[in-house]
Amino acid sequence: KKVFGRALVMDRDYIQAAMALVDLLCANNDYAECIELLQQSLRQHNQDFLHTKLADVLSLDGKYSEALASYHTAMALNPNNEDAKVGLEKLEKRMRGVDPDLDEDEGDGEEGETGEASPDGASSWGAA
Repeated sequence: KKVFGRALVMDRDYIQAAMALVDLLCANNDYAECIELLQQSLRQHNQDFLHTKLADVLSLDGKYSEALASYHTAMALNPNNEDAKVGLEKLEKRMRGVDPDLDEDEGDGEEGETGEASPDGASSWGAA
């Protein structure tokens, strides 16, 4: 953490050091400092990947409306930003109360995911 911090003191525009520090801070759940560092970086570099990373951190911190805005900004800057697309999809699922890590065809709780018996009396767990 100190090394990346020193690199940023020497060169505020050193984006690789900022991103490495953001990753380190996120790993330690220090979202407030991550958000501040990303916002500082965005003042110098209005880049789609920075908006995406900010949105990711805001989402982790439970700031969904701010994350939504950051994902949309990233997409406006680069409509082909796959990370922003995936993050936005996951955020929208999370906001609907759906587990964002479930595949769409894994169901939404309507097709026997609870392990309850089906109408014919067979358990849905393990049934093929």
